[in-house]
Amino acid sequence: MRLYILFILFFLCANLLAQQTFEDRFDLGLSKVDDCDRNWVKAYGSSSFQQKEEKGKKFLSVLYKKRIDKTMSFTLSRIIVFPVNIERKDLHIGFETRGHTNFPLSVDITSYDADESALESDTIQVKINTKWKKNVVSVGKGRIAAIKLTITYKGDQDNNQVVDFRNISIRCGKRDMTSTIIKYPIDSTYTVFDKSHIKPLKKSENEFENPIPNIKDIKVIGLGEITHGSNDLKEARNLFVKNLISHHNCKLVLMEVPYELAFLMNLYITGKLDEPGKAKLRRNLDLTFSGMDELEGLLEWIKNYNNSNSKQVKIFGIDNPINQGGRDYPLMDYHLYLFGQEFMRPYLSMFMAAETKQALNKMKVDQVMYTGLNKQDIAFYKYFIADYDNPERQFSNVDEWWHLDRDLKMFKRLCFLDSLYREEGEKIIILAHSWHVKKTPFTTGTKTEKMLGNYLARFYKDAYFSINFTFGAGTFLQDDCQSFHYTTDTIQIPRARTLESYAFQSGIDFFYFPTDRLIAPPNQMLGISRHKLKSDYNDFGNVKKRYDAIVFLRNVTAINRHGYDSFSGPHFYSKDREKEYDELIKKMENDSVPHL
Repeated sequence: MRLYILFILFFLCANLLAQQTFEDRFDLGLSKVDDCDRNWVKAYGSSSFQQKEEKGKKFLSVLYKKRIDKTMSFTLSRIIVFPVNIERKDLHIGFETRGHTNFPLSVDITSYDADESALESDTIQVKINTKWKKNVVSVGKGRIAAIKLTITYKGDQDNNQVVDFRNISIRCGKRDMTSTIIKYPIDSTYTVFDKSHIKPLKKSENEFENPIPNIKDIKVIGLGEITHGSNDLKEARNLFVKNLISHHNCKLVLMEVPYELAFLMNLYITGKLDEPGKAKLRRNLDLTFSGMDELEGLLEWIKNYNNSNSKQVKIFGIDNPINQGGRDYPLMDYHLYLFGQEFMRPYLSMFMAAETKQALNKMKVDQVMYTGLNKQDIAFYKYFIADYDNPERQFSNVDEWWHLDRDLKMFKRLCFLDSLYREEGEKIIILAHSWHVKKTPFTTGTKTEKMLGNYLARFYKDAYFSINFTFGAGTFLQDDCQSFHYTTDTIQIPRARTLESYAFQSGIDFFYFPTDRLIAPPNQMLGISRHKLKSDYNDFGNVKKRYDAIVFLRNVTAINRHGYDSFSGPHFYSKDREKEYDELIKKMENDSVPHL
């Protein structure tokens, strides 16, 4: 009876949340946009977003505010999802602008079908006048499931720049849809999920059974978490990792971390890292969002597995290097523990002078370095040095370089590691955000990008299997825009008509479901990225095309984060490590028998 009442309450709450207009649901009035908004604001430099009012009408004003980059720029972008596909040749998005600037706006509208495929685009250049002006972009080809509006501005360093916006509207033919209520019928779980294919899972490692079908033929398995900030999602994913290692011949675990951060992990799981080394690993991983606490248990488990098995599991990071032109302390730690102080004596001063690439290239021809390394490890190390010294890193904007073709680079590293280490019948696990392992391109951002899973699906075809670990309600770690510290965000109940809302209605706490068994897949699902505190966390997409399966947890809790915060952390970390290495170098200079 109690469960029945809870279901009724859920349906009522979900229905109330669903009774929104397009204007309210997607903030077409831009009334919630400020410097911390991440629903509309996708990027900005030297800009401030302020709500203003004139003659009783509210509008958004974007003003110049000097920041590090000095040049004013911003991008407003949002995907608007329709409850049913629209088949019209005259879908228009209108909005009003005014301001003071000599630079135009670039405005793009792109329509998508239910398969996430782009149908068509329209781009216009909008000249900013001092008086309000109506602008319109239009699409109308095919069956439209969603549209993405993107407004981009690139100005200069003029303090007087200002661009105002108001009255975003959606018109289909002669019908103004802006104030139309989005009607979502109250569906039941089993109009979406075939009940016979829901596989409840056990949270106990001893009771857990692999639910992945035809696993013998799979070479690469992407285990994606929809947020990096959930303790329960990580624990659920670790159950799969342990099972795949123990029973399904997985020998490579590839992680969405800068690859020098994973070097010490490999030493840890092979028993080559002492307690001071573990402390260094913890300090290095504290620079990441999740930290060391949630990873240590898995590393210890793999270490114990390696101790009792001749063919050992290896861990590699496949993301771009963490170093951005400064000192790469994780890389220095790794070389010290792998090769010793005596070998590293002539190179440490180069690392401390931020001459990392020069030091690596000099070490590359030092044959002493390869003593004790097998043929595969030597090949990987030479590949790493060449990758680290990539000329693309000469971009003046290091953040631009870091994100440029990020997933393509991860794909290339995975393919190299596959060719080098994976033997016939063995499998590779990828631990990353769900968006990296999905098989479709990324459409949520300001431009469409191929993701790691997109490349893998094309290359490995059916030998690549992608799983999305998601949840219905609970807490998760997020970045606080105001304080730049970590904080906790909450989802009380999933939004109506999303994948998670139907899964939540099942009442099952923890289950696996193959997406090819979805009866009528919804076109919205959870999508949580960083720096989006209290945002609309729902993403447009086709779950059957994105993932082969989902793993659903009804409720989750946030990571209990320790260590450095996202703002002050890198500064204090660098200061601590600089002092530590300065003292070590002085000691080595004065000590005829150097030791750690």
